[in-house]
Amino acid sequence: MKTELLPLENNKLQIEVTIDESEVAAALQGAYKKVVAKVNMPGFRKGKVPVHILEARYGQEVLHDDALDILLPPAYERVLTEHQVKPIARPEVTVVHFARGDAAQIKFVVELLPEIIVEEYKGVVIEKPLVEVGEDQVEKELAKLAKRHVRLVDASDSTLAVGDTAIIDYSGSVDGLFFDGGTATGHSLEIGSGTFIPGFEEQLVGMQRGETRNIDVSFPAEYRNEDLAAQDAVFEVVLHDIKRKELPTIDDEFAKEISEHETLASLRAEIADKLRLTAENNAKKRIENEVVAKVVNSTSFSIPRVLVEEEIDSMVEDMEQSLSRSKLKLEQYLSYIGKTKEALREDFRDSAANRVKTRLVIEKVAELENISVDDVEMNIHLEEMAQAYKQSVAEVENFLHQRGQYEAMRASLITGKTIDFLVSMAVIN
Repeated sequence: MKTELLPLENNKLQIEVTIDESEVAAALQGAYKKVVAKVNMPGFRKGKVPVHILEARYGQEVLHDDALDILLPPAYERVLTEHQVKPIARPEVTVVHFARGDAAQIKFVVELLPEIIVEEYKGVVIEKPLVEVGEDQVEKELAKLAKRHVRLVDASDSTLAVGDTAIIDYSGSVDGLFFDGGTATGHSLEIGSGTFIPGFEEQLVGMQRGETRNIDVSFPAEYRNEDLAAQDAVFEVVLHDIKRKELPTIDDEFAKEISEHETLASLRAEIADKLRLTAENNAKKRIENEVVAKVVNSTSFSIPRVLVEEEIDSMVEDMEQSLSRSKLKLEQYLSYIGKTKEALREDFRDSAANRVKTRLVIEKVAELENISVDDVEMNIHLEEMAQAYKQSVAEVENFLHQRGQYEAMRASLITGKTIDFLVSMAVIN
């Protein structure tokens, strides 16, 4: 096989390949075996039609597509390996000449990464973020804990107010007729939660225990039950009890109740430690982000559009998966916000371009500094994953290989090591 490389504009490379006649013949023979097995022709058993008759009947090109499918992938891979070419997208393929008894002439046009020159990546200067945990932060966390352990106490001697929980019976009717799902007894409803039809909860405010009140409401036009949509309804409501939220007193007893601490002071100390650890981790992440951003911003090159489009594809896919967890389809979401998928992709474009540029710059620094992850480091990470997921290392490794994520994990670890290197080289004042 002979090859000739010709650089083109816009980081593209043309590879002209001449493939020996013997390889062409072998590919045509493989294609013949595949095609003839499907051919029914009078006078011949299935799969036994001679190649010359097959080509005479259907044309000499009948085997070409299948033969090229056999021939081109390994030829392409050989060229890439031999010349150490690393395309960033699928090649454009042109079959210049392909015929039985001749060498084949194929032209591949591939897109390559632009030249990336990263110069200012050592000694990046940034300011050290402050790591402070004040008493006010601890108090806020204690207040959150108190809200999570709020108690409902009886308040039946007062009138129902927003924020109270009402214990009610209700029965709804439209034009005097009761409807399915409109009746309940002993129902617990937090006033102001927006759980019921608009206007329902507001009209309960001011009721007293034992009181009966008729509530007039209108079902929304887009109500899920089409029979009730846009209908006026009357609910007869009986209020049995009123429950009111009461925050616990934040003291030693509270600490014992919600934690393993014997005193409030001990609980405060634990909260302060956790806040400090979070603040330190956030500061570490901020340092990493600022160092990487400075290195990326100081590096200039043309970002390949094909990689940006792939990144946008990934971002859209992530959004689809996130929406699916909320039982929502992307098309529905776009309809709600009044946007097309094309407009959404444009919204992602700048962020996607920055992600691609950042990745390419980090990869270049890793290359310049010979940063890699060997099998020992991979095994350590696999063991950590196995412990976290309560599986064996072999199970985790097999899972990653099955999904084609093993080398992606190695790449992620290299990225982490490269960022650590950049931070270690930075000047943090």
